[in-house]
Amino acid sequence: MFWEKHFWVVKTDHSHEGRGKATIKVELCVIESGNKVSQRLGTDESVERVFVQEKTYMYMCTDCNGTIVLMDVKTFDQLEVSQELFGKDAKYLQGE
Repeated sequence: MFWEKHFWVVKTDHSHEGRGKATIKVELCVIESGNKVSQRLGTDESVERVFVQEKTYMYMCTDCNGTIVLMDVKTFDQLEVSQELFGKDAKYLQGE
């Protein structure tokens, strides 16, 4: 389902046209894939806010599918993220 994904809000635009209800146009970036989508929300709709925690990760490798493998330097847990999340900067990632 659309709202079961995590998004990063890129841009918002509030509009009120005539006697109609006000709407908010939101440009979103899907965190998992990096794809951008636009969505219109009514002013009475709500979204769940997710709080982000900053952590230090070490670059391990990039697989043939473009998935980047990172390792948490404190717990040694590995995290796989899309190369698109880093954009053009992905080519500058180096081990340690």
